[in-house]
Amino acid sequence: MDPWMEEPNVWVGVHPRLLIYIADLLQPLLGNRYVAAIEERAYITTVEKVIAPDVMVRESRSDQYSPSAAVAEIDDSVVIEIGDVEARESYIEIVDIRSGREVVTVIEVVSPGNKRAGTGRKEYLDKQKKVLSSRSNLVEIDLLRGGKHLLAVPESEARDVKDYDYLISVCTPSNYYKRFRIYPRTIQERLPKLLIPLKPDDPLVPLDVQILLDRVYEAGIYATHLDYSKRCHPRLTSEDEAWAQEQIKNWQATQASDS
Repeated sequence: MDPWMEEPNVWVGVHPRLLIYIADLLQPLLGNRYVAAIEERAYITTVEKVIAPDVMVRESRSDQYSPSAAVAEIDDSVVIEIGDVEARESYIEIVDIRSGREVVTVIEVVSPGNKRAGTGRKEYLDKQKKVLSSRSNLVEIDLLRGGKHLLAVPESEARDVKDYDYLISVCTPSNYYKRFRIYPRTIQERLPKLLIPLKPDDPLVPLDVQILLDRVYEAGIYATHLDYSKRCHPRLTSEDEAWAQEQIKNWQATQASDS
């Protein structure tokens, strides 16, 4: 995972492309019984844009005071514009077309707006609750280090297995329990190959998240237009920062040799 892709302004392009690639990869494996349909939810959310710094305005004091020579001395400031916009988020529903288009599996890729307080988080959790109360499987892919834990699997239980930067969870209904198969990964590890559940009588379908994210990275030409001179946000640990800079250095050396 390239952590510079987690920047919200970048992720807005990564998210829909990754979902399309997931659906395109799964569909040939689903046969004639299932359809991997890309669905969309829309909601109004608050966004902010920082314009910094604002111009500092100072009038020099005249040597001789007069009411007409009033002093205007304004300290440096930062301008923040806040407004409401319509947000649209895609997700995948695998539908059984033989049984009246029953939703068998829902696949979610988490967005930054889902992991912070607000409408985006509420909409996501409402959908999550609805799926968990049904007989559908739920696959949640969180490739964002920032924000609050969101996945249905309890964070404490997941971190007991292994500390992680990214987490993928596959939840399948099983009688009175919800069964979670989790894939915790650190920033320096390969993203997982996992199995997507369908109906109990059908075989699981493989999904290689790393290969699909690599395809997104290449198709979006992120290697050339991400600004690696800027500090990664969220910030990396010193160990991960050293690892990331080594990856960048190796890539730049490869580019130089190819040219």
